[in-house]
Amino acid sequence: MQLLLGRDDLVNDEVGDTAQNERAVTVALGRNFIQNFENDVVEINTIMPFYGFPTHSIYSSQENNTPAGVIKDYNTIEFDGRNVFCLDTTSETIDVEKAYTEANSLLLTYTNNQEEFETLSKSDYNKFYYYRDEKSMWHYTETLDDLAGRTEVLLFIHKNL
Repeated sequence: MQLLLGRDDLVNDEVGDTAQNERAVTVALGRNFIQNFENDVVEINTIMPFYGFPTHSIYSSQENNTPAGVIKDYNTIEFDGRNVFCLDTTSETIDVEKAYTEANSLLLTYTNNQEEFETLSKSDYNKFYYYRDEKSMWHYTETLDDLAGRTEVLLFIHKNL
């Protein structure tokens, strides 16, 4: 799976005004995740149906007005051996340890606006980051030092990518 996104890989979509926020990166990685596992994936929360990917399994604890796809109750999900991703962890409380241990493949995103970001950044999980520079360009890094002074940072926890 391609983690390093080039300028042409980023998503610029009217839905959610992706060019102005983290969706430029998260939707691109979600698309790669779905395509890499040939749609045999589980999405926690409802993001990708808004960008033309509604046929995979979707779980959410909230009522979502999605353009397509069937949403199942998040509390019924079994991670065991599944390819799981969540592009918006602000809307779901995810047991990261359980997901990381049980899922076959995993892609979770945390923004620096969340309390868990610092703790998870220091964890032993596989992880990488994207940060936005002063010219609004997103950059990939695996080094915490690259994030010093940055206000827009995404942490991705991954397994088997």
